[in-house]
Amino acid sequence: MSDIEFASPLVSAQWLKKNWGRKGLKIIDATYTLPFLNPEKSGQEIFEEQHIPEALFFPLDEIADLSNDLPHMLPTEIQFSAELSALGVSNDDAIIVYDQNNWIASARVWWTLRAMGHSNVAVLNGGYAAWLDVNGGFEKGPAEKTNTGIFKAELDTSLVANVDNMRAYVSGQDKQIIDARNNARFMGEAAEPRAGLKSGHMPGSYNLPHSAFVREDGYFQDSETIIDTLTEIGVDLNQPIVTTCGSGITASVLALGLAVIGREEVAVYDGSWSEWGGADNCPVHTKDDLES
Repeated sequence: MSDIEFASPLVSAQWLKKNWGRKGLKIIDATYTLPFLNPEKSGQEIFEEQHIPEALFFPLDEIADLSNDLPHMLPTEIQFSAELSALGVSNDDAIIVYDQNNWIASARVWWTLRAMGHSNVAVLNGGYAAWLDVNGGFEKGPAEKTNTGIFKAELDTSLVANVDNMRAYVSGQDKQIIDARNNARFMGEAAEPRAGLKSGHMPGSYNLPHSAFVREDGYFQDSETIIDTLTEIGVDLNQPIVTTCGSGITASVLALGLAVIGREEVAVYDGSWSEWGGADNCPVHTKDDLES
């Protein structure tokens, strides 16, 4: 049983270095590269080149619903329980997630754990680069085999939005939708990187690229900046919010930012544009609709 309770969804590299090795503290490397971009290396290969000592590796496309054609959709509670237990993670553990390529998937794994009922999880602010900056050290090779954990997932449906929920939100305008894709994709001026998807956005949604929450040095923005950024685009922080993106990864960065300012109840649309943009019965707006 860990005696660690995170007071914030973000944790510093200095804190991790000081507390590394404490009983019940597990470190998860969530490094991920997008397959459709034909990356030179996979997340697993990057991890094996070097990683935080004793870190476990979370394969985003494997700990997922493999029966679904959509990318890295949430797995069932049974599958997630088995996968996390096999990694050596237990419900009693405090978990820190990081990645090695600028917030690509650490926030997604943070959200996944929370959606599966594990609230005692934080993200390493600044990622692996921050760890190296404090001379934390590294190791190479595959993750070392650990004892099997005892993890039982319990899905928190309030943190997950599906396509039916999103249709209702678009129709009723009763929940603010924030889209983390870049503006050209949101406006329908750039083709989607995944083939076969329409270009544009959900009617009534706001656009806030996830990069707005990440500083140039790779650290997360502070609370005041996050609040100002959301307010400037017209989001009412006292009203319900759901986030979306291309496939549910960068939407989680927005959800993390909202958690930093105390909005921990924000849901993520798991299927995101990979689902919405490929469906016939999901309305799509473009720049032309905004100007008309």
